[in-house]
This record gives sequence, structure tokens and C-alpha cells, in this order.
Amino acid sequence: MEVGLLPSNDHSRVILEKGDSDYINASLVDVPEANRKYILAQGPLDHTVSHFWQMVWEQQSKAIIMLTNLIERGTIKCSSYYPCEDEEDHILLSDDPFLKVTCLSVQRHSYYRVNTFELEEISSGKKREVLHFQYASWSDFSVPQSPQAFLKFLHHVRQTGSLDSTVGPPVIHCSAGIGRSGTFCLVDSSLVLIEKRGGTNGLQLQSLLLEMRKCRMGLIQTPEQLRFSYMGVIEGAKIILQHGSLGAIDLEDGSAEDPPPLPPRVNKRPHSPDDDTSKPEDIKPLPPKEENDRISRDQELRKRKRDEKKQELANKVSEIQKKMKTSESWQQTRSTFYKIGLGVGVGILASIALVTVSSYFLK
Repeated sequence: MEVGLLPSNDHSRVILEKGDSDYINASLVDVPEANRKYILAQGPLDHTVSHFWQMVWEQQSKAIIMLTNLIERGTIKCSSYYPCEDEEDHILLSDDPFLKVTCLSVQRHSYYRVNTFELEEISSGKKREVLHFQYASWSDFSVPQSPQAFLKFLHHVRQTGSLDSTVGPPVIHCSAGIGRSGTFCLVDSSLVLIEKRGGTNGLQLQSLLLEMRKCRMGLIQTPEQLRFSYMGVIEGAKIILQHGSLGAIDLEDGSAEDPPPLPPRVNKRPHSPDDDTSKPEDIKPLPPKEENDRISRDQELRKRKRDEKKQELANKVSEIQKKMKTSESWQQTRSTFYKIGLGVGVGILASIALVTVSSYFLK
């Protein structure tokens, strides 16, 4: 169990089907009134990355919703568990199942991004596409600056069908999988109920949250997150009641979180043709040599890591192929021994029968 983080409730925890341990810090949160199921998980750590992807594969999840950055305020919040767009493959060292993740495409928006990954089980050759939504402007213990921007993100996730009951439950994580993740689920399920009922009558966010906490303790960590949940539901309800569904919100890249740029400074003194003290505002100084050296070192490090991953992948695939060949060879050998043994057994029985018959007649 990961140290320092709340464990998942035993009755609702996600159970891994293969491997030495069936444990992962993840819970199935069921909201039957809204016909919604979510998997809320701790952000993957270096030693749980393969378990995380195993869960995505076994639960047949269509999407991962990441509500954190890898590093926030100098603190690592989550392991780098997915491939970057400039990397060919991302290898997961797990013997059973052995999975490979490949980045197919990246779609950037002003405050979130959508990655499309291909998840492949090497032993069977089965492949599946998984969407990866990352909300990049929501730090730990805080809230987004705008309910409208959050609702645009939620609507984009909904549009892909990733939250539908016809596919596996989405895997939602922040760092601990309770604060930001709980806020996302509470707002989404509340808006589903408003859409189904055609209004807010009978909707009790506090009661709904308490029911969700029975599946994963500690959902929504701060008063600010709970307040933002109410703001998001109120703003979403306005759109739903005016237009019939949340789909009326636009998906344009303009973000309500990003304020418009300030106008350029204007010299209040009358302009003088002889005044040549003004400098072009759009000319930026070149980065210092130390910065160039740092960038060069970072690029070399990334390239070395990519090369190491490629070699690691090649070695692991070769190892699996050897195991499969060894298994096939053993099956053939066992079949041969079985046939030989069967023939010998029949021969021995025939000899015994012949001796018995001969002895009988000789008497």
C-alpha cells in the first residue's frame, strides 16, 4: 500500500485480475441515479505505473481523466506514466499482462490537452485506443478560476462518449484521487440528474457527496472545492435549463481562465520626432549561454531515455518471444512423450495379455 495516502474502501476497491498482488489504490464510485460509474485512483507512482495501465486494460476504460500536473510547486504529484508525442513507444515492465502504450496523436487546447494512446497486449496482439484528457490549470487543494472553462472541459469529455455506461468506467485521478477527482465526479453526476429531471428539484449535493464517499473516503478535500462544485452545478444548470443540455456550451479554444492581455503602455508625453529612446516591444533578448547549455543537456537526456526505452522494449519483446517458443516447444515435447508413452503402454498391455493367454493354453 502506498505510504501517506488514504486506502481505497475494501468493498469498492478495484481488484487487479493478474499478477502477484490484486491491490491498487483505486475505487469504483457508483452513482446509480445518474447511471454513472467512475474509477477514482491515486496518481500513478513509479512502482505502480504498470498496475495502473493493467487496470485500464482490464476494466476496458475508454478514457483517463488526469486532473493534475506531473510537478506542482516543486513537488512531484504523479509519475510520468504516459508517452510524450515525440516518443515512439512507452514500455511497461509487467510480465502478466505485458502492455505497450503508443502515442497516436495530441490535441492541444488553451488549458487542457487530449492525447490518443494505443494500448496493446503483446502476448495476444490485441489493441485498444484510450483517450487521455489532462486538465493542466488546476493545482492541488485549489479550484479552477472559472466554472465555464471547467464545463467546457467536461463537455468535451462527454462528447467522446467516455462517461457513457456502454463503455468501461473512466479512470479519473489527480494526486491522491480524492480532491479534484471528487469535484469532477460530483459536478458531472449532478448535471446528469438535472438533465434527467428537467430541473434541480430534489437535488441535494451534500447527500450525493456523502453517498459517493461511501465508495471512496475523503472525496472533495477543501471548502473551496465544495463551493466550486456548487458554482459549477449552478452554471451548468443555467445552460441545461435554457438549452436542454450541457451540449449548448461551445468548445472553442477561448478559455475563460485566461484573461485578455493588457494593452501596451503608452507614453503620455507628446510624441517628438527627435525622440529616439523608444525600443521595439516585441524584440526579446537571446537566452544566456547557460540556458542554451541547459536546453541542450535536457534534449540529450530525453534522447538517451528514448533510446533506453527502445532497447528495453526490444529486450522485453525478445524475452516474451523466447518464453512463448519455450512454452510451444514444451507442449510439443509433452505431446510426443504422451504418444510414445501411450504406445509403450499399449505394447506392455498386449505383451501381458499374450503371456496370460499362452500360459492358460499351456496349462
